Amino acid sequence: MSQAPPTGLNAQVILRAADEGVPMLGAVLGYGALLAPLQRTYLERCAVEPARLSLRLGTPVSALKEALDEVEVDAGIAERFDLAVVAEGGVFADQSRKALSHDYRQTAWVGQVWLDGGAAGVAFERFTSNGPLALLLLPPPPAPDALPGMRRAALVWCVPVDNDPVAPLDDAQRLTLLNSLLPASAGRVVQLIALMRFALGLNAETTLVRGRTVRIGNAAQTLHPVAGQGLNLGLRDAFALVQALRDATSVDAALRRIEWSRAPDRWRMIATTDFLARSFTWRGPGLALARGGALALLNAATPVKSLLARQMMFGRR
Repeated sequence: MSQAPPTGLNAQVILRAADEGVPMLGAVLGYGALLAPLQRTYLERCAVEPARLSLRLGTPVSALKEALDEVEVDAGIAERFDLAVVAEGGVFADQSRKALSHDYRQTAWVGQVWLDGGAAGVAFERFTSNGPLALLLLPPPPAPDALPGMRRAALVWCVPVDNDPVAPLDDAQRLTLLNSLLPASAGRVVQLIALMRFALGLNAETTLVRGRTVRIGNAAQTLHPVAGQGLNLGLRDAFALVQALRDATSVDAALRRIEWSRAPDRWRMIATTDFLARSFTWRGPGLALARGGALALLNAATPVKSLLARQMMFGRR
């Protein structure tokens, strides 16, 4: 279950997996747990087809140059390929600015927490006056790292750059502030683990494809984490690209397909996250009341709420 705690008119939106006929609305895991099996599978294929497949790690690409029906990749040695996929996007602060770019002037404090009590299987997001605050449950770590009776969660805590209430505090003060912002049903945060901060912004290409180069994930669109959709969007980019290359009669046909097939999902998610990131920090008479009313209406409008949940899970289909 996913729950947005009260805001404005004490309104909240509750999304339940059972209502959508799925075992869970989503899951949170570390990059290592995701990448390790993928890399292992690819290495197994490399061993089977060494003449066609290889893997080089730790070799930076210094340049990509378009050629006729090819792309030249310079990673110390210039080599030509039918297609180059750029998937290393990095974080907003370190990126060169793309065609569509906006600095939200917000910082995301990201880390992990240990929770005492609270509802099992529930993720929380609260839209505070400073920005969204999310708790996303994680699988328990192996012993001896687990704390008996405690639950582990990922924390994303967004605050203004120019008036950051988290930066000047020590961990004890941060725990007090964090617990004051979360509902009792989330449990009590008893420990913070390795908080890091990142600048937040929108940075997106207008197109995924240029010549024989395709950009996916953060290399194509870096989003605000308000809806937790950056990785989901990147995975859908990758899945659609593999399908297009498998089914198309040529590389060019595959690239045309990936361009038009991914556009609706990309632009809807870019627009949604951008609107949420901006609108919940707007100041003005009656705006907090209006936001609370909008959340209350959304929670009551079951078909619309279901459509939102499925969009977040599966993208536009």
